[in-house]
Formats: sequence, structure tokens, C-alpha cells
Amino acid sequence: MQIFAKRVLAFTQQPNGGNPAGVVLDSPRLSEEQMKDVSKQLQVSETAFVFPSDKADYTVRFFSPTTEVDLCGHATIATFYTIGTMLSPTKKEILLFRQETKAGILPVTLYFRHGMIDRVMMTQQKPVFEPVHIDQTLLADTLGIHKKDIRMEFSSHRVSTGLFTLPVCVSSYAILKSIIPDFQGIKQFCEGINVGSFHVFTFDTLDSSSLYHARN
Repeated sequence: MQIFAKRVLAFTQQPNGGNPAGVVLDSPRLSEEQMKDVSKQLQVSETAFVFPSDKADYTVRFFSPTTEVDLCGHATIATFYTIGTMLSPTKKEILLFRQETKAGILPVTLYFRHGMIDRVMMTQQKPVFEPVHIDQTLLADTLGIHKKDIRMEFSSHRVSTGLFTLPVCVSSYAILKSIIPDFQGIKQFCEGINVGSFHVFTFDTLDSSSLYHARN
């Protein structure tokens, strides 16, 4: 079986930046293992597989090389950007789509300028906050920083708008940039509290108009 897949860079206008995602439109009937394997072959964290839906415009399923996730933001942007490049709106500058995901039916808005897609905006579910017990020393060790550099008042809950993550606030931009992650340690930590990632951020920003600077 041959599958036509695209590797799309979300969140960038440059060919060597952003966050790569796989996109498979008009997906054939694949097993979950086959969909995982597509992500593995594309060397991306997630691939979006698009199917027909009787509840929305599309059903979209998201697979990493090892598991299915309920929702993936950058793969959503990549998917609907790809769909948008196939359209040529002449009157409407804004098109609204709905995607059926395991996180619910969520709207995605495409904005066009002069007949070309300009940007993609997705709406997520309301956030869910759940308290978790965090070993601050172990958390710091996985990031290669000192535990005093973590602001635990912002790092005591796991949060989800479709996929749980752990927000980790650090004290400065310099600390954020100095992080050399222990990825195996992070994986084990994430599995222990049932989250998909660390979202490490600081309110110390390079741009005065930005609220915070982050790494994921």
C-alpha cells in the first residue's frame, strides 16, 4: 500500500524552522500500528490522519510513533494549512471548518489574503487543571538546572486543553536557554504523572510585547 503524506512545518515562515508534523489527507483504512509507523517514517512527533465525518467537516486522528493522542495543536495547524492551499476563495476571506477529534468537535478558522492562505487559527477546549505532586529536585535534574530556578507556584498542576502537559516556570530567560534536557528522564517523569510533555517557560522575555518565552 502506498500512502501520500506531507511533512509540514507549522509556526514558521522559514523552511528550516517551526514544528514539523505529518499530514495524510483522504486517509485509507489503516491500522493504528500503521499510522504510528507513518509518523516514525516521517520523523515527526505527530501525524494527522484526515477522514470523513458525519458530525463535522472532517475527522482527524493524531498519531505519534508510539501512541495516539487526543489532540495535537501544530498538526492541526499543518493539516488545515494544507487544506487551505488546495482552496481558492474568491469572495470569502474567512472560512470556518469543524474538526471531529477525540478531544471533541473543535472549530478551525482559515484566513485568506488575495486568494492565498494567510493564517490558521484553532480553538481548543476550556482548560482542565489537575493538581499533581512534583518532586522539585527530580524535576530540576531532568532539566539540568537547580531546583531554586523553578517557580513551583506555577508548576503544581497538570493542564489540558486536549492533551495534558506540565507547565514549568523558570526564573529567567538565561535559565530557560541553559536547559540541556535529560529526555529519558523527562519521559519517565511524564509517564509518572500522565502528561505528554513539559512546557517550560519564563516571564523574562526578549520582546516587551510578549507575555512569556517557552520551550516544550
